[in-house]
Amino acid sequence: MNDKDKTPGFHTKLEDYIYTITVSYIDSRLFLADMAARGEDSMDDEGFEDALQDEVLRGEQLDVIAQLARLNYQKTAQHVLELFGGCTSEANVNEHKLAWLVYIMGALVGGNTGSASSMRAQQQQKPSGSQPLHVINGEIAGRVFSLMNQTDANTNLPPESKEATNLETLELSYLYFMEQFRKVYIGEHARQLSASAPPSALSRGDVSMASSENPSRVVQERVCTVLGLKDEDAILGILVKKIVTNLQHRYTLEAVLKRTLAYFYELAAGVNIVHSVDKMSPHLIISGKLLLKNDTVRHLMANHASSTLGFLHAGPKYGRYRTQYYATLGKLLFMECRDGSTSTTALETFNTFMMPQYQVLEQLWQAANTGDGSALRSEQLRLPLIGLCRDLRGICQACVSHDMYTILFNWLVDNPKQPQNCKITVFSAALNFYWDDPEVTTPLLKFVAEFVYNKAQRINFDQNSPNGILLFREASKILVAYSQRMLQREQSQPVYKDIYREKYKGIGCVLELFSNALHGNYTNFGVFEL
Repeated sequence: MNDKDKTPGFHTKLEDYIYTITVSYIDSRLFLADMAARGEDSMDDEGFEDALQDEVLRGEQLDVIAQLARLNYQKTAQHVLELFGGCTSEANVNEHKLAWLVYIMGALVGGNTGSASSMRAQQQQKPSGSQPLHVINGEIAGRVFSLMNQTDANTNLPPESKEATNLETLELSYLYFMEQFRKVYIGEHARQLSASAPPSALSRGDVSMASSENPSRVVQERVCTVLGLKDEDAILGILVKKIVTNLQHRYTLEAVLKRTLAYFYELAAGVNIVHSVDKMSPHLIISGKLLLKNDTVRHLMANHASSTLGFLHAGPKYGRYRTQYYATLGKLLFMECRDGSTSTTALETFNTFMMPQYQVLEQLWQAANTGDGSALRSEQLRLPLIGLCRDLRGICQACVSHDMYTILFNWLVDNPKQPQNCKITVFSAALNFYWDDPEVTTPLLKFVAEFVYNKAQRINFDQNSPNGILLFREASKILVAYSQRMLQREQSQPVYKDIYREKYKGIGCVLELFSNALHGNYTNFGVFEL
């Protein structure tokens, strides 16, 4: 430390300078948001870019704000809260400014990710009377969640207009804040903070001491106070409710739908989170298990194919999101199956969940076994077939163990003694009639490639079981049928409108299927020479 650093009041002046810089930087973001909202051409003329539309640039700027705000966190947070209150009280709300403020508030909350000891050390350096960091963060979270609830009150589907773009920007900022909130107070960091709480403070009933040692619980209690919630469990309900609202009413905003499903998967992925059971001691459980206890999630799993989930019924445009949606639900489903007391209970749980898919599969099966099976090639069955393939692929992706894969295998190969009567033969039959329709063949081939993929040794049949041969034979039928059709088409010298989509993409999928089947190690290829 040099002599200048020892000057009385030097650090105080330094904090003031940094605070001034931080506030000026935040205000400049809002000024640019005003310009962008008005659509002024001067932004481009002067070389300014709208960081709200550039994820990389926005992330860099938010990192700067989070770093600068650490030195004088309370004053910076108070300034942001004042700006937030002023913006929400305006007659004509500027969504760009609101989005920036929500992003900044998320950066502030996510920027304080040190250990519990470092957070206490930071607090000890603050002047007496200043609020703890986690109390401030609780106030910030409460304000954002309150605004989010107001936005969700409008359940109309956004039209394709400038207003929809503004809404998309605001919705993405909500999801960013939810991600930061989850990482700090519902994820691994919250677990580490709670694990460091001294048991003596909890055992003797010193709630204030326990609260200071457990910032996660204090934040949750503060959010409950701001929003008028009865307990900490309701905070998770807010996050889940937002996910469901986006799936129901924001699916036309594709960027929002994509980010929402990714966030839902992160919540269900099994990260440990803090859950206060008795208001005294933190309790660690798996996040997926906590989701299963939430009433909204239970209702979603019981009605996962509901018509209220518009993206499931809006055609192939949103088809790829079905796979991610069912991969998440499949993870929760198999988690529930593992917790079942008996294998019979697990099977009943699986069959109940799969009833909508079973009804579609049964309908396709009846069409495939009517006459020559040409009834499969109908517009009434085309979209259900596409949806079924995408759904089953997502559920198959969630099968990470032998027991879970076996349940799905037995559901599809339901009559192994008469293989020709198994439900899985529907897919090879459908391929014979839809081989020239890439909107059908691509999800179908991707599902079968996933189904024969022996990841984590999940496919492990008994030595005396013919299931491995049955699985390989069904995959081979699909491989041969598609390959022969494509070769015949090539001989006729076709004209492709989109050669990648109509030719190369399907070839790539079928080669992946072939590779997975060969490397599955569940078939003794020597039997084919007998």
